[in-house]
Amino acid sequence: MLDRHEREQWFTEGGGVRRRCFALYHSLFLRSDGQPIPCGHFYEHPAGNLLHQDIDEVWNSPRWQAFRKAQWKEPFAVCRRCCKI
Repeated sequence: MLDRHEREQWFTEGGGVRRRCFALYHSLFLRSDGQPIPCGHFYEHPAGNLLHQDIDEVWNSPRWQAFRKAQWKEPFAVCRRCCKI
């Protein structure tokens, strides 16, 4: 089992994977409070609230677009460890 430092290192340094995650272009994860997130690794980064906004408004929001653009420029470290890419 990894200790706390080893877990932090695992997710912050990444594994050298350069592939991009396409989930940001076809998937949306939803927290129980109605807030959509890009994926389960980004639970603390909601991009709106589907209880108060239309899904198209959230999906095409500047925040969601910026998230996609940032990930495309350079994969996030946590994404390099994800089994889905």
